[in-house]
Amino acid sequence: MLSDKLSRYSEVAPASDNTSTLLKDPNVLEFVNKYETLNKYDDKSIWNKVITWVLLKPIGGEHDFYMDRRFDLLKKIIENNKEYAPVISYLLIIFDEYYDYSSRHKKKDYEIIQTIIDNYPGSEFAAHAHIDLVSIYIGRKKYDDAVQVINNLIKNYKNYFSGNSDLYSTAYSNMIYMFNKLGNKEKVYYFIEKMNKNIPDIEKFTNHYMPNKNVIKK
Repeated sequence: MLSDKLSRYSEVAPASDNTSTLLKDPNVLEFVNKYETLNKYDDKSIWNKVITWVLLKPIGGEHDFYMDRRFDLLKKIIENNKEYAPVISYLLIIFDEYYDYSSRHKKKDYEIIQTIIDNYPGSEFAAHAHIDLVSIYIGRKKYDDAVQVINNLIKNYKNYFSGNSDLYSTAYSNMIYMFNKLGNKEKVYYFIEKMNKNIPDIEKFTNHYMPNKNVIKK
């Protein structure tokens, strides 16, 4: 399914490292021109549009030119295929950092990311948006807001594995980082205890924050 392919974004992304050269290739340019303007939104067409989005990586002084094209390409997919709107919205807002497009909206970055949660509640991309939101709040020292977002995530979303960790452990690791900065070792230990002890490098992670405690339960 398309959603499975998009979850493996890294398989396509390396192509973007050499886009300035690729776009000079007549065959690549023909592909981009075709799928950037194609008014079809089936699985195959959307996948090729996503590849086109990757190929349109901003180059040099033409940053705004390429970012506008990427924005319009993804926005049309969102408008024309509701099934894939959540994942495409996530690509637009997170990977293209749409929250920095001051000319596109008047909202703050955390308000833009919140739209994924509001528009697609229950989706895995809304779950991931919680993690992105927490990172922003911690960076802004809005610690109460960060805790509230984590509580909402745990309350309303089921746990699942993503990459080398699970959703909840990723959330807890943010709390561990935050409370460590605040010097609250009791809370650090509390969230370390809640983490999945089977994820890779968990012992190294926990020893970093609590080097004198054996928190890994064999």
